[in-house]
Amino acid sequence: MGPYGQDRRNLWFLMLHVDGSVTGLISRIEDVPQRPSPTKIATLIDALGQALTLIQGGSAALLLTRPGDAEPTDADLAWARDLRLVARARNVFLHPTFLATDEAVVLLERDPGLADAA
Repeated sequence: MGPYGQDRRNLWFLMLHVDGSVTGLISRIEDVPQRPSPTKIATLIDALGQALTLIQGGSAALLLTRPGDAEPTDADLAWARDLRLVARARNVFLHPTFLATDEAVVLLERDPGLADAA
């Protein structure tokens, strides 16, 4: 285990109100597979969409954690891409996904649709 203590691959969700403030709702899915499956991604996004409906809209911030170095792998990028694509198709607003490893926290994918928003 490295200095940040990542010992397994997990996916974290933080729910945000429409105004961007934190709701206090955070959830972790432990031991996610290295590569995402379309069925599991769809199930995750559907559940996330239902939770966001309960807080009257809003958005979610995502963090993928895993042991190892900070260089994103093809599998890490697949998680970010697949989550974004399914969320967009289901009108669930996700912020860009970050990766936390033993070395650092890095942005996995910047949504091209948000390129001018920052």
